[in-house]
Amino acid sequence: MPVSFSSTGPALDAARLDELAGPGLPAEYWNFMLANNGGALRESAHLPDDSSGTSVRAFLTVDDPQGPAGYDLAHYLKSYAGRYPQGFLPIGVDGSGNLILLDTGYEQPGSVWFWDHEAEADEDEPPRTDNITKIAESFAQFIATLTTELTDAQEEYIRQAAAEATFTPGTYKQDEPFTFD
Repeated sequence: MPVSFSSTGPALDAARLDELAGPGLPAEYWNFMLANNGGALRESAHLPDDSSGTSVRAFLTVDDPQGPAGYDLAHYLKSYAGRYPQGFLPIGVDGSGNLILLDTGYEQPGSVWFWDHEAEADEDEPPRTDNITKIAESFAQFIATLTTELTDAQEEYIRQAAAEATFTPGTYKQDEPFTFD
């Protein structure tokens, strides 16, 4: 199933995107931003037969009206500065704090990469490169292959995980009021 948006960004100010991202962005990414200016997906999407764990919850927007609470590109550029290698532009996020990066001068400009925050460098170290994985040769290829459908292997994994899960049925009862200490 192709991806669809639950919301998109405001009309794109192309000069603002150029200011944030710099010149030389691939035409297919420019066209995508002109049409949508990023936005949140109705359902998280993933790449079929991908072992990197890549999923996409939203594409970053220019001047998101929700600001840092939304998917604002300027916020992500500031918050993630120095955490991923130079030569990338964050263009999307998953639901776990990982980024989708567009190569703007790292190795193969125009290619799309997954950045795993679980394996990022410590604060006092330079960004690592062993936590980034190329997931598409181009933005057009990346968008064209995103899907919300599960593969047979993914469905089987979910069935097995559910079959092996242990839980105690019943209603949760809290003995004491919850407080922050």
